Amino acid sequence: MKFHITNKSSIINPSDYMVLLSALKTYVEILSIDWEISNFEVLNSDYGLDLTLPNTIIIFDSIDDPICSDYSFESDKNSIGRIFAKTIIDSGGSLFQGVITSVSHQISSLILGLVSNYDMNKWYMNANKVFWWGDISSPVYGNNFTITTNCGTQVDFANYVLPTYFGPSGKEGPFDKNCILVEPFSIDESGYSIRLENNIFTAFFGPSCQQEIIDRVLIYVDELRARFTD
Repeated sequence: MKFHITNKSSIINPSDYMVLLSALKTYVEILSIDWEISNFEVLNSDYGLDLTLPNTIIIFDSIDDPICSDYSFESDKNSIGRIFAKTIIDSGGSLFQGVITSVSHQISSLILGLVSNYDMNKWYMNANKVFWWGDISSPVYGNNFTITTNCGTQVDFANYVLPTYFGPSGKEGPFDKNCILVEPFSIDESGYSIRLENNIFTAFFGPSCQQEIIDRVLIYVDELRARFTD
């Protein structure tokens, strides 16, 4: 699996972009080992916006900047996501560092979701035959796994759970890359997950989970109920 990254943002200079890309390459190498994902890498794309490469993530300044406004994202079947760098930074975020509020964290969160739960409907069963949502980033959403590049720059990416997180029961940890969780199917302070039991979907949130995330997940739970139980 290959992801192509295209930088169309004026706020990220070429030097910083190459630092970001280098750190991201290291991050996905570690992820591929942890989850035994073969042929998994990220590549820079210098092509124009009429891309023919699959799995392309485009970095724009904002949703309303001219280059983004003129781009027909909906008709491009290859592109899988947009990251708005200037919007993130103008909102108090940064390029490399920050829990959720960095460009690097947003790119990695997007990749984690696509790798682990592409159709948003992957589930794992625990020892009590209860199903839990298969996204590997949501249980530890809100904390970082940091990569230090060869030039000494620290770049924050999204933490993720490890295969031990989904059982079977009795396995010893660690259960996530940062060794935060103490047992399978748990969530951290800012994390969330969805349970399916007796044909009922229920969302669970950590006490510090952001309201924006809570609102988004509750909408998705309503969609699941409508799709599978109504």
